[in-house]
Amino acid sequence: MSVAEQLGLDDPNDGLRVLARARWASWVERYPSLGVASGPEDLRVWLRCQDPDERDAVLGVLAHLGSARGGDDCAAAGLLLWVLLPGATAMAHRLRLLSPLIDELTAAQLWVEARTLPPTATGRVAATILRNTYREVLRELGHVPPRDPVWSRCDLVDPFSREWLDTPAPGEGAHARAELELLLDRACRDEVISPTARHLLLRLVATSDATDLPRRCSRGGVTAHSVTVAVGAELGVAERTVRRRAKRSLDSLTSAYALHRATA
Repeated sequence: MSVAEQLGLDDPNDGLRVLARARWASWVERYPSLGVASGPEDLRVWLRCQDPDERDAVLGVLAHLGSARGGDDCAAAGLLLWVLLPGATAMAHRLRLLSPLIDELTAAQLWVEARTLPPTATGRVAATILRNTYREVLRELGHVPPRDPVWSRCDLVDPFSREWLDTPAPGEGAHARAELELLLDRACRDEVISPTARHLLLRLVATSDATDLPRRCSRGGVTAHSVTVAVGAELGVAERTVRRRAKRSLDSLTSAYALHRATA
């Protein structure tokens, strides 16, 4: 089951999503700032078009309504998690190799975070919920020592930005191939690169990993001369053509998915 199914948020005509629609008008009457959207279904679209401060103002209201120490309204907590589902689903997908129950673990921790969030929380609500969920799921699986001081120094990442999906996961080295394929699959869907370019890059990476290269190589060694020569021979393509195509694809990936931190 997906994270959405685990939370009961996959069906718009059932459960918490129905309750949220029924209560929306009363929420708007009590908290006019929610009036920026005509209903729960429009809220996720609205959030994607706003700057962080405006998003947090609205999400802070939902956090207050949904917190057990605030409005204690499960429908509001459900709606808050529904708008966070894209980031939560991506997070669970990144952690999928750690447990066959990752969707269940992620959904359970998301619910705990939404229901225990301080009712006065207003700053970076979405990022806080996802960051805390990420940390606690890893801890549950034994990947984060209790009271790890590193987490107190972590940056919060806006889940509506590219940066969230591109932030390296703990233990990334063990699953580097899977992470690379995930990124390249996304790039093909976004039409940043072609399927042919995806295949070429994967062959270059595999050849680079199997080649004894100097300690420091630009572009991770995938455009090193010995690598492009070997892949060119394998594919029946001139070395110069391999290098040119690889450089063009890497430039496109960098332009599309490079990390850009928001400035205050």
